[in-house]
Amino acid sequence: LNNHKAFFFDKRKNLLSLPISSDKNSLNGISEKRIAPDWNRWNGFYILELDNKNGIDLKGTVTHTENDTRYHGMGNSRTFYIEEVLYTVSDSILKMNFMNNLEEINSIKLENTGKFIEYLED
Repeated sequence: LNNHKAFFFDKRKNLLSLPISSDKNSLNGISEKRIAPDWNRWNGFYILELDNKNGIDLKGTVTHTENDTRYHGMGNSRTFYIEEVLYTVSDSILKMNFMNNLEEINSIKLENTGKFIEYLED
């Protein structure tokens, strides 16, 4: 994680969202050394629940791209919510999921449409 703005935490909802871009085999615990053109990329978000009693649990994942051979990462990614809908945004897609079970509501493809959100650098 090289962009602190991509990190999302809400104490009231006990929710933590982290953008992840990795080789699918690495995510499954299989270590393989590959060069970028041979990678089988998974890009998305790990959604974690935080609890004082139980600690940190993986609530689920929100996939933005799967089986992608391009390396574009998740550098400009963001997570936010409005009421009970969780929104995740990457360079390629905006996804809307129910916050309670992460079931997908809708998605909007953004790739090659320009920047969805202009990010201001500090």
